[in-house]
Amino acid sequence: MSENDTTITLEEARQKESKTDWDRLEDLTDEEIRESADEDPDQFLLDDEWFEDAEFVRPSSSKERITIRLDEDVLEFFRTEGGGYQSRINKVLREYMAVQRHKARHEEREKESFYGLPERESRQRASDLLTRSRDRLLQKCCPGGSASGLF
Repeated sequence: MSENDTTITLEEARQKESKTDWDRLEDLTDEEIRESADEDPDQFLLDDEWFEDAEFVRPSSSKERITIRLDEDVLEFFRTEGGGYQSRINKVLREYMAVQRHKARHEEREKESFYGLPERESRQRASDLLTRSRDRLLQKCCPGGSASGLF
């Protein structure tokens, strides 16, 4: 852990006062909540198609030991986040793998339905979702840095 991390027990967390304005939240309409979510740059929309393709994957308890060559700045970034940096690298790679599999399934569906292509708007929305997924992954992996050649 880094020196900026704070660790508290579950009981301590339960005793802390919430910073959420629950009364304001209760008064929001569904439309206002949707608008707020759409304006959130960190939002990630999981649509029906994503859930259709999603599958539960229990990460293996046994991991294979390998040697991998990483750029110094990439390794330094993960190490400065504290212990468990190898698990975080694995998590980023797993997320990348999931996005690529989702993208491949989506592209395969489009090939299969060549003559009955979905409306342009639907294809654009799917493309936007994949772009946001890629961008979120890049922000986790390389904030402020270049990730050319990854995608």
